[in-house]
Amino acid sequence: MSGSSPRTSGQGRSDAEDASGERGAPPGSDGTSDAIARLVHDMRNPLNTISMNAELVGLEVGESVSGELGESLCALERAVGELERGLVALETHVSQGDGGARHG
Repeated sequence: MSGSSPRTSGQGRSDAEDASGERGAPPGSDGTSDAIARLVHDMRNPLNTISMNAELVGLEVGESVSGELGESLCALERAVGELERGLVALETHVSQGDGGARHG
């Protein structure tokens, strides 16, 4: 066994990986920013699924929806909007930390 292979912690990450899974990327480096950008992107998929399905439910029940179901749909739409704004704010914060540059 060679001394050059990285050791792994109990969670299967090597010592060269940080908590974001980036190899050799110290906290606050471009690797962390890229990991956050990927996370934001990955979070958009289920959020879009929730948004589309809420819209479909609203269309199915029509404008006559009222009471508890109407309130629930409105709350769901507000929550989706808040999450979307949060993702945009996070993405903006990360891109400004990179000087606005996107790495690809």
